[in-house]
Amino acid sequence: MLPYITLLSIDIQTYYIMATVAGLSGFLLAIKLLKDEKMGIWRWTLPILVVFIALAGARVLNFILNPSAYGKDFPI
Repeated sequence: MLPYITLLSIDIQTYYIMATVAGLSGFLLAIKLLKDEKMGIWRWTLPILVVFIALAGARVLNFILNPSAYGKDFPI
């Protein structure tokens, strides 16, 4: 069981909160650093999109390799 935190009477697993915070901070830092390089919009958004696609693919691959860890549902 993962530890839970209660926000506004909703129980949320702390893993998801920390994963979201880490993802957002990485995303915002990447945008700032890439904008400072004076690159065009496609040259700095494409790597960020590729990272999101890779993370989604890793989640699907993890489900394929270890479906028993997820039970009957596949929460994304």
